[in-house]
Amino acid sequence: MVDMHLDSGTVHIWWADLADSRPDLAGLLDTTERQRHAAFLRPQDRARFALGCTLVKLSAAAYLDREPAEIALDRGCTTCGRPHGKPRIPGTELEVSVSHSGARIGVAAHWGAPVGLDVEEVAGWRGGPPLWSVLAPAEAALLRPLPVSEQPAVFLRYWVRKEAVVKMTGDGLLVDLATVVVGTPAEPAAVQAWPGRPDLAGQLSLHDLVSVPGYPAALAIGRPERVAIRELDARQLLDSAPPHRDK
Repeated sequence: MVDMHLDSGTVHIWWADLADSRPDLAGLLDTTERQRHAAFLRPQDRARFALGCTLVKLSAAAYLDREPAEIALDRGCTTCGRPHGKPRIPGTELEVSVSHSGARIGVAAHWGAPVGLDVEEVAGWRGGPPLWSVLAPAEAALLRPLPVSEQPAVFLRYWVRKEAVVKMTGDGLLVDLATVVVGTPAEPAAVQAWPGRPDLAGQLSLHDLVSVPGYPAALAIGRPERVAIRELDARQLLDSAPPHRDK
């Protein structure tokens, strides 16, 4: 088993595949999570949601020396109160972020500062110029002359960087992403400008992740200093999941 020590100098990112899903993983969901799980129409959406919840609870249980069933997540939206906000673990300094797309599911965990994780699948992407409104003018200018076949990967590199940042802050859909300038894919990931949040200048770091081919991903961390990022195989956690017993 991997060393589960986590501190302010380390971020763990647990990556799972949709093929890692098992029916028994839903046994760790609480009542609200079960309701959200059941509301998804497609089996793959239910599987992604259950995997994300399970990975958060299994990793948090190991970091906090608790049983997975003891980990309660608060997803209350700061705007409307509904349970679709960034997951929090009340009473602890453990910060987490969940992202999934296609067959890829990821959970980031860090101690003492917020994190934001985003991953997107390039294959089958149906976006195009109508979505370029989320880009700053200089970002869109790089995209326009590219062959159509190359545009999805470049656009999604911008997208995951921006999404990681607003997921870290918890601002989410409230932000005009065109105002969050993250630099071109050829440049190191960084928030070059965000007029709406001048308080964050120099207070966060942004990183491109390896993930796997066809799945660009990015991580934002609410601290500017260098942090060690470890990308880990979530099967090490899933294999430790306790058997579910119906109550």
